[in-house]
Amino acid sequence: MTNPKTAAEILYPTTGSFEDLKVRRRGYPQEPKPDVATPKAQEFREFYDRHNPRYHRYDFKEPLCEMTTPGCTAEAAYAALLRFAVPGDPKAGHAVRDEHEAMAGFLDVPVGRVTVHVDAERKAVVNKTLPKHILHDGFAQRQIVVDGNTVFIRHYGEGVNRSIDLAVQNKLLAPAAFRESISQIREALQPPGPPSGRWPRHGTP
Repeated sequence: MTNPKTAAEILYPTTGSFEDLKVRRRGYPQEPKPDVATPKAQEFREFYDRHNPRYHRYDFKEPLCEMTTPGCTAEAAYAALLRFAVPGDPKAGHAVRDEHEAMAGFLDVPVGRVTVHVDAERKAVVNKTLPKHILHDGFAQRQIVVDGNTVFIRHYGEGVNRSIDLAVQNKLLAPAAFRESISQIREALQPPGPPSGRWPRHGTP
């Protein structure tokens, strides 16, 4: 599997080789990498024309925890992902089921509904926009991956939006759109600390 970009690399891209610059120009659409893991994502991406100027794609990952920390496992991270599968979902906190519909949001503003496709075998969810979603049409795959001793959440998104401006926003703002949900997943992985206040002395109530 190739290494996806970090959120910082997407928001603040650096100048690359001539080939890198060429694919960013219209007429040289960047080809998606062939390592999208879930069959549902593979199914959706067949419908998107990568030569369409309204096409977008993003691929980045964020660390969740170190496996030396108690409670940090890929299984625990996936359980947390199921609870916070959709960014901005007002009903987040309960594990989603396959084909579940939820409202997505950004900065407390609803942006439209998505259908959540659950892939437990690959520790992933795939959120597919419904027609009234502001960023329709597209999907976002959120997957738990392990690299070395670190558990990451990887985001892969692809689609064709209603305008070029929305496609650009979709790509550039993706890390920010998922930020709150990622923080919620991290918090769910933190083991509970000791009770606050002074510990009672031995023999005292």
